[in-house]
Amino acid sequence: PAAVGLLQIPASLYSDKLPRRKPFVAVYAVAGRLVWLLILAVPFVVPEPLRVTAFLVLLTLSSALLTIIGPAWTAWMSDLV
Repeated sequence: PAAVGLLQIPASLYSDKLPRRKPFVAVYAVAGRLVWLLILAVPFVVPEPLRVTAFLVLLTLSSALLTIIGPAWTAWMSDLV
């Protein structure tokens, strides 16, 4: 999760160009949390040798989705205040 923190740099450049930040934050926040449902299904769906790999890939995806909304959320909140 800490390694995907570098995604905040391009995400901040992208979010500055958005006309509205709320839909961007909402979509990626929900998507990042829905990945956890897939993580919960890993023990039941993924074969034994691939479980750790699937878990790490899904965890990285969830962290990336939740990391890229940070700058947009901060900018959105500063606009509200």
